[in-house]
Order: sequence, then structure tokens, then C-alpha cells
Amino acid sequence: MSDFKNTKICPFPFSRMELGLTHKQFVPCCYAWFTDEYHEEFKASQTYDAKDYHSIWNSKQAVALRESILDGSYKYCIVDRCNKPQITISEAQETDMKYFETPISENNLFSMEKSEGLMKDGPSSISISGDIKCNLKCPTCRNGLVTISNSEDQATIDSEIEYIKNNKETIQVIKMANGGEAFFSKDQRELLRSFNNFDFPNLSHIFLITNGLLMNQKNFDLLYPGSTFIKKIAISMDAGNEETYKETRGGDWNTLIKNLEWIGQKRKKEEILTLNYNFVVRKANYESIDEFIEIGRKNNVDYFELIKYDDWEDLYNSRLDLSKRYAEEAVHRKDHPEHQKLVGILSKYKNDKDVRINIDGIF
Repeated sequence: MSDFKNTKICPFPFSRMELGLTHKQFVPCCYAWFTDEYHEEFKASQTYDAKDYHSIWNSKQAVALRESILDGSYKYCIVDRCNKPQITISEAQETDMKYFETPISENNLFSMEKSEGLMKDGPSSISISGDIKCNLKCPTCRNGLVTISNSEDQATIDSEIEYIKNNKETIQVIKMANGGEAFFSKDQRELLRSFNNFDFPNLSHIFLITNGLLMNQKNFDLLYPGSTFIKKIAISMDAGNEETYKETRGGDWNTLIKNLEWIGQKRKKEEILTLNYNFVVRKANYESIDEFIEIGRKNNVDYFELIKYDDWEDLYNSRLDLSKRYAEEAVHRKDHPEHQKLVGILSKYKNDKDVRINIDGIF
């Protein structure tokens, strides 16, 4: 393996793990950023308990992924899809990696210096993805409302919470909620309310992904003291006006706008470290991108994430049926009849430092 000290690497597999195990694999970031080979190659070697996060953290699959990053091959990563930070070992030692959701322990840094894929310590950063309960039924995510958990899903949620509480002295960053809406789920509200400086002495902050409809002062107060740890917020909107929002999200636009203004004021007062808006680009909404960005500019947003519309059916085929509408909605594809119109809109933001266009090959 190459000299790691001078090699740019992705810190996520060395510091962070997705809980939830929807795919029963080691996934430190987005499932879709890994090759088919990564997901297929290790199926035969997966002998660990699906709820045993400790064994997954240092599984054969996890070690192989880390080694592919340390040797510079990145053979399991779809690198042009990923926008995660690249660092060297010295930068990882000197930079506050909590900001990037990737704090790395001293023991794990030492292992990395020796180009070892086996980590002595567990993850310092946790992302919760097993709880998919939500107050919306966005067509990019599900084909109906999910407001309760079946017994299997509830067991996964319980195991997530148990793991977090059993590692409360070492966890520094928690990401909520990759699967659903944290402010809607009773399980996640109770977990959030339980966070405090005494029980979680090293917890730096919570990165919250939310649809924003329940983000208001009343709910923040109800979830005290845990809500005081929410320092990074990403709001998924997928629309820039009421008509589009009704089609892509189905929520109350006026409530959303009111809450966005309140959250924007918290960012202005620096009660929040970063605030970003997310937008999954589809035929149904791409013409409202300009309005979406204008709303964010008014509400002190740090950056905007424009995300490719993926066909998730192969990942969540028990919950989605996207294949029939994917071709019509996938305006980012070059063969789509409205593709050039999308390119024209996005070209205005190509060099805008506040707009991240996470759509590979669009220009």
C-alpha cells in the first residue's frame, strides 16, 4: 500500500457508520455511491448477525473498503457521484473533523498511518437510517405513508438506539434521520430528548435531515435538552413554489415557509452552524430551481444541494415501485426530451460556490 501520509483519502469508512442495516452491509455513507461489485462481492462472506454493529464495523467488507481507499484504488466507490471531503493523515490530525461528520479516534488514526483497514475503536459518527416513519409520502422515497413500524423494522430501530446508548461515551456526531422524519417518529423524538452532556460527554452536535414541516420553536422546546445539540440542518424541499411542492411533497407550503423563516433566523444568530436545502431534480420540479434558491438566499442558507433523481427500486423494492415513472421523471438523463432545458437552468449555478450540483455528467 502507498504512503498514507501524503495520500488523499475519504475519512468516512474510518469514522462513520450507517445504522439501520437496510442492506445488512457496512455502509459508511450513501449506499448508491458504491459499485455493484461492492454489494455483491461480500454476500457470501457475511456471517455476522444483522443487528451486530460491532462485527459489521470490522467485517471483511469494511476492511476491504478501507484498504481500497488507503491504496488509492477506490475500486468499490463510484467516485464521480461522491462529494465527500478528501484529506491526508496530517489534515485529519489537525482539522476539526466533527464538522464533516468524520471525527477519527487516535487509535484509528494510528491504524490508518500503518495502512491498516482494521479499526481498533468503533465509529465516532453515527447515521440513523432504520426508522422510515414520516409525515409525508414523497414519491422519490416511498409509495405511501409510513407512520408505524412492523415488528422487523421496530427491532432494527431498537437495535440502533441500543447501540447508541451503549457507546454514548465515544460517539461525537449523530446524523438523524436518513430514513424518515425525526420530529415525527416517536422513537426518534425520545432518543433526541435523551441527549445531554452528562450521559453523552463527547457528543459535539447532531446533523438533522428534515422536511421542515415540524421544525418550530414549540417542538424544539419539547425536545430539550437534546434539541440544543442540533447544529447542522439539511431541509429536503424538492420545490421552489407551492404548486410544485404540492406535487413533489404534498405538504403544507405555508407552514414550510413559516418554519424556514424561523430556522433561517436561528442560522443568522449562529445558533446553527450550517443550514442547507436539498432538492432532488425531477421533471416535476426542475423549473422551480431558481425560486428554490431564491427562498434559501432570503433565509441565510449556507449552500444548496441539487441531487440526481435515482431509481431506488432495486434498493427498496418492498417499498417503492418507481420503474414505471422513472424514465419520464429522470430529466437529468441525456435522452430525456427536456434535458437541455435543465442544463440551461443549472448552467447559471455551475460556478456558484453555494450551489452543489450532485448530478454526475450533467455538463
